Amino acid sequence: MLTIVFAETSLEFFKGRAIDANDDWKALSRYENKDKRGRPDIAHDLLKMSLDSELNKRGELRVFMHTYDERVIAISGEWRVPRSYKRFVGLMEDLERKGRIETDGKTLLKIESKTLKQLLSELKADFIVMDAAGKKTKLKALVTLLAKKADTGIILGGFPHGAFLDKSKALEGLPRVALGGVELTAPAVLAKVLTCAEMASE
Repeated sequence: MLTIVFAETSLEFFKGRAIDANDDWKALSRYENKDKRGRPDIAHDLLKMSLDSELNKRGELRVFMHTYDERVIAISGEWRVPRSYKRFVGLMEDLERKGRIETDGKTLLKIESKTLKQLLSELKADFIVMDAAGKKTKLKALVTLLAKKADTGIILGGFPHGAFLDKSKALEGLPRVALGGVELTAPAVLAKVLTCAEMASE
């Protein structure tokens, strides 16, 4: 079972509305770490890719989204991510208001206040941090690494660029891995991770 945690994801709300840099750039210009915030489209892309993956269809994937403002969204593998970005944002705003999204008695999404450190301690997986400044690692080596451990966790930044802030010091001491010779976007890294994980489980 692979656990993926999207950390410090650029998904925040103000008065029940998702903050989007396209619409709220004036307000964001006054925010701390403004370049890492207001990008719910990244969350949308990462979740579509994860839940559409073969790994998830086989029931071999767990996904959690930790946000910039220290909250965690637990995501059911049965949830079908809206294809439309506007519908996705609307659903996230609904989640913000209600605290959870359910259908037929099943909880598909649940949001709660929780630090990254608290989340990782609960999940109890052997975590690897995907970091452009980490140890350069070939895909074949990552496949081997994932195949060796039954419960591996991958931590991937859900923000546009830059380093982790790691406010709760959750990432201290964890191995850091960089895929490829250049800095990649979060979705590009995720695509490589999912492919390696699927190969490792064959």
